[in-house]
Amino acid sequence: MNREVIYFYFFLTVVWVFRACLASFVEPWPLQPIPAAAIGQLIASDVQAVLMLIVSVFGVGLYVAMWGDRKIGYFKCRNCNELFTPTFMQYTMGMHIVSTRYLKSPHCKTRT
Repeated sequence: MNREVIYFYFFLTVVWVFRACLASFVEPWPLQPIPAAAIGQLIASDVQAVLMLIVSVFGVGLYVAMWGDRKIGYFKCRNCNELFTPTFMQYTMGMHIVSTRYLKSPHCKTRT
């Protein structure tokens, strides 16, 4: 996933939230007899906007946590005892179990 995809998703999230706010707070007032289908669409658009916000906030938090774990520290190869920092893709796709992450050392080329 590249930056353009992330920026585009967040742009769509902002547009959808703006649209949901307009639909919720501007259009229905003053209240007029509205068909039930329109009310259902209004509620669905609000729910979708909230879900998109939750996914966006969770995604940013996860990205920042993974970036910090990868960049702030370093990893030590069990085979050659060299210290290395993996790329983001290597870190993301590396097999892991709770607190252990198996990454390929750039020095000895073994997965430890």
